Amino acid sequence: MKHAFAIIGILAVLCLALVSCTSTGKGSAKSFRQQEFELNAKGNPTTGYSWKQEILEGNDVIQFLREDYVSDDHPEGMVGVGGTFYFAYKGLKEGTAKVELRYARAFEWNPIERKVVKINIDAAGDVTVEPVEIVH
Repeated sequence: MKHAFAIIGILAVLCLALVSCTSTGKGSAKSFRQQEFELNAKGNPTTGYSWKQEILEGNDVIQFLREDYVSDDHPEGMVGVGGTFYFAYKGLKEGTAKVELRYARAFEWNPIERKVVKINIDAAGDVTVEPVEIVH
């Protein structure tokens, strides 16, 4: 009889251990990280044109952080050199967003170039970008 109680006690401890392992195993999945990423486009602000961005969908999925422009390498004193516009974002949660980049002058309504991209953020926070529409 003592052996039966001992076996039942051992089985109870093993069952509790199995349950606790199962519940902690669920929490061991990758946690979401708010990863920063950039979109970029070539341009030349000396012509009066510049790239502007707008989040069309998914304001709750990504956050716009900053815009920057870096001129291409050129000889000292050379003017009218183009470069690259950079737009930095941060993924906030899993989901999909759409961003539009427009290349236009401030006083003109229609851009001369337009790019729309789809941004996918997975459960871990990894980012993929797919072109949706590019109009020249």
